[in-house]
Amino acid sequence: MVRSAAVWVGMGSLALVMGCGEATQTYTSSFHAQSTAGQTDGSLGARGIGPIAKGGEVTVRGELNAEVIETALLRHQNQIAYCYSRALNADPTLAGEVVLTFTVEPDATLTDIEYSSTDMPDEGLRQCLFGRVRRLAFPADLVHAPVHITYPFTFSPG
Repeated sequence: MVRSAAVWVGMGSLALVMGCGEATQTYTSSFHAQSTAGQTDGSLGARGIGPIAKGGEVTVRGELNAEVIETALLRHQNQIAYCYSRALNADPTLAGEVVLTFTVEPDATLTDIEYSSTDMPDEGLRQCLFGRVRRLAFPADLVHAPVHITYPFTFSPG
């Protein structure tokens, strides 16, 4: 059985909170993946097409536009979908959340990438997702000071 997925990353609501010299914004990312719930012949199978991943509330400390963050994720949507599709092949009931935190430095490199929380039982999926986030690229001309991002990924079979 082969499972395939496509991911859409989009923005929902956006809030900006100003504090002691550092802006904190939160927004809801509508990160979604679709699965063809895989028959090898390309048919939809018993489960049909359904969502397999979704985003949640993203927190950004520092000055980096939500659209820039979502665009960076959009560039890696197929790779992120692949991580979950591969894990679903091993366990069709796999579900859980992975919340990653990372810092975008002024030279646009990513540092301090770590799990802030996870209940995802599949270590392979967590590592695959971690590797994909590590490859995110941000425009250096838009990052003037470190930006700290907390980004949730929630996975559930459709």
